[in-house]
Amino acid sequence: MPISGEIVAVNEELGDAPELINQDAYVNWIVEVKPSDISQLENLLLVDAYQELLKG
Repeated sequence: MPISGEIVAVNEELGDAPELINQDAYVNWIVEVKPSDISQLENLLLVDAYQELLKG
């Protein structure tokens, strides 16, 4: 995980159907996190920047 914090929720639906994450990763989340240091969010990539990174 790219930030530190406390996991406050887990998507239980993925336990029975992990393929859901591949169908729509923005709807079928894995965990919800309460950040311990909110400033770490500033280092996360936006979608476009992450896709460019993947192109390598």
